[in-house]
Amino acid sequence: MRAKTGTGWVSVVLMLGMCHGASAADNFGPPEIHAADGGTVGIATADFNRDGLPDLATANGLRNSVSVFYGLPGGGFAPEQTEWLGDCGIGIVAEDLNVDGYPDLTVASIDSVGVAAAYGLSEGGFGPQQCYDTGTGRRRLTSADFNADGRPDLAVSYWSPNSGVKVLLSRTTGGFSSAVYAAGDHPLGIVNGDFNRDGLPDLAMANHYRDTVTVLYGQGDGAFGDPCDFDAGNLAYGLVAADLNRDSLIDLAVSNYTSLNNLHVLYGRGDGTFADPEIYQVGRHATCVIAADADNDGLVDLLTANYGHGTVSVLYGLPETGFSDADYYPVGDGVSAHDLLAEDFNGDGLLDLAVTHDTTGDSISILYNTVPEPTTAGLLAAALAALGARRLARRPRAGA
Repeated sequence: MRAKTGTGWVSVVLMLGMCHGASAADNFGPPEIHAADGGTVGIATADFNRDGLPDLATANGLRNSVSVFYGLPGGGFAPEQTEWLGDCGIGIVAEDLNVDGYPDLTVASIDSVGVAAAYGLSEGGFGPQQCYDTGTGRRRLTSADFNADGRPDLAVSYWSPNSGVKVLLSRTTGGFSSAVYAAGDHPLGIVNGDFNRDGLPDLAMANHYRDTVTVLYGQGDGAFGDPCDFDAGNLAYGLVAADLNRDSLIDLAVSNYTSLNNLHVLYGRGDGTFADPEIYQVGRHATCVIAADADNDGLVDLLTANYGHGTVSVLYGLPETGFSDADYYPVGDGVSAHDLLAEDFNGDGLLDLAVTHDTTGDSISILYNTVPEPTTAGLLAAALAALGARRLARRPRAGA
């Protein structure tokens, strides 16, 4: 049973919650494999052809290309289409950069190009790529409006020269202006969120060789303040920002690329700082972490892609606080898991998973969610759990 012992009324909630679902091991079906151009690493989703269905795009490190998988009614995907050839793609984001109503793609490479943006066309597909230098290394991206001009901007982590993040501010005339900020040592994962509750987007980067997360606080005009570091465990890799304990504050979860199989959760205090991390066990060499409601119970769960394990770990959010022990779902025979995202691909109201395989397979995996429709007892359990969480969130946390 995924539960921590608690007060009597919390125990009743957990007993009711057991009435409406299958065991956790049944929450995702077997992987559905789709062939890709090769070496899929980063992955993004949007409705690229505007047919009302979610599509996928992957950055393919082995083939220096981007593949797009167009979603089909009822689930599944058409065979991949190679949209353009680039330079060893790693990170990828789908965002309407030029605010024309069509999703664009931006890819960060590991080598010399930096980032390449391709703008979505009204008739579908993408225009020619436009390249911008951002330094070298295993670049990752995040997107937000950093200067409050109503246009999405980009932030790109990079390794060389030195280590840092380059902020690319969208121009109304096209292209970007840029500024560089120091960020730890070999930053990998990068996310944005309002960590100090000032209404402005901040940045956080996972420093692979410093074992920390660096936070840069946004100033609202596209600039960022001095960095602050927080402990994130050995070989920090993947990073996600979300409200993980339902206290309306943004928290961080960091996956660690070590044989210790760790995931560090840092609860935000709302002033831009974070409590000491709670540590959970996941699969070996976790390269990516996301936050999503995997079992449709209204609570945020954490999921990791485990490169050295060939699985996805799912840690289910608990009604009190914290997360369950991990359940594991294989992503295919003889392939690893590198990046993942959650989206409802078949229109059943449940979040499914898409997983890339990096150099271990010219393919991606789709894991369809099989959580049963909740019963009345299950819905009551979720409502009571949410009420209890709000009460618990009002209590001061030890060490806060």
